[in-house]
Amino acid sequence: MKPKVYIDGANVAYKDNKTICAFRIDTALNEMQKLGFEPHALLPSYMEKKVIDLHVLNKLVSEERLSFISNNDDEALITIAYEKDAFILTNDRFKDHKDKDWWSRKIEDWLRSRLITYEFIEGDLSIPMSMRNRLSRYLKESTSQRMSVYEFKKSATNGGASSETPIEAFPEPVQKLLKLIRETPDVTTISALGSQLKKTTGYGPNDLFGNSRHTARFLKSRGFSVRQADNNLYVEGVAE
Repeated sequence: MKPKVYIDGANVAYKDNKTICAFRIDTALNEMQKLGFEPHALLPSYMEKKVIDLHVLNKLVSEERLSFISNNDDEALITIAYEKDAFILTNDRFKDHKDKDWWSRKIEDWLRSRLITYEFIEGDLSIPMSMRNRLSRYLKESTSQRMSVYEFKKSATNGGASSETPIEAFPEPVQKLLKLIRETPDVTTISALGSQLKKTTGYGPNDLFGNSRHTARFLKSRGFSVRQADNNLYVEGVAE
């Protein structure tokens, strides 16, 4: 099953900050589909009458590639994406919602790993290369038997990723971290290993585990000797 991505129509459709163009939404849908996602666009209902190319909008609606949502569009967009653990294509950082009662640190952390930024260049949707590489790794993991990084982090945070889980089921960055630890003969810090991991995979320990407490719990469950001292997490490269 392809991972889901929701197109923030209210963000993508604006051209020159004043013209609302459905063609841009259509372009975004096609590009995300080419990348391997199952895309769907969401557009606030009040914007329907402001679209300049209504025939394109009607086509997207008839093809069930676009749905209208309420005027509380950001909350509706984040809610449905969060419930389905989907990505969101948008340049919005949603910073103006941090004082809302539905906002939480959990939502903020989740969004950080789920937002896809873009540019329109000569009418084409362009996604930064660093973002494309990260999405490519995610898509590779999602089509295999491995957990995605997000699934692993969620499991590790809840104490679910343990010694009973086969190493092959972990995402590639976690497997590489375990390999780095095993190949290090002496006691070393997770921050030192994390720097190497970040350079090769794009993920650091906090991206995978959330915090040092979850990191330590996971490594201990895999048979490693772990201790905390001087605000550093030390691990000894013993075999699992």
